[in-house]
Amino acid sequence: MRKNGRIRAGRAGRGASLQEFQEALSKRIGAAASVVQKDLRLGIRVGSHDWLLALPDAGEVIPVPAITPVPRTKPWMLGLANVRGRLHAVADLAAFFGETPTAIDPRARLLLVGQRHGSNAAILVDRVLGLKSIAELSLLPSAEDGWVVKQYSDAQGKSWRELALSRLLSAEAFCAAAA
Repeated sequence: MRKNGRIRAGRAGRGASLQEFQEALSKRIGAAASVVQKDLRLGIRVGSHDWLLALPDAGEVIPVPAITPVPRTKPWMLGLANVRGRLHAVADLAAFFGETPTAIDPRARLLLVGQRHGSNAAILVDRVLGLKSIAELSLLPSAEDGWVVKQYSDAQGKSWRELALSRLLSAEAFCAAAA
């Protein structure tokens, strides 16, 4: 309906123009999406532990492509993978943490995590466990330790560690892959 040259949104707009109503709705949706995204983490299995990654850090998740070994590197540095014409250095995160190396099977995935942090790093994980809401987890009392930002417990008593990815990618131990 048109009144004084403005289109009214009816009862939903309560006197606001349709454009104002749409702008307000867009802002509310954007704010809600931001809150939801801050609450979500990507759950991954690395060795014998379940980890959480902040969504902006998670990067892209892909099936494990062919990996070309690089001589004279540490055992956890698997080599290089060509993903759409870009080379990514692939690290086996379980092996880096001192656990049994990850088996490359149909559940294993490669996380392209470095681009946001200015590198072409990729980490091999045992499997991706899906999105987890930290609102549904209980924060455990613990101090930051190494690669762990926070620790949580879920309703089934399973422990989750939040990975400090930026710390990992900038750590001398991680960057010095030469044997």
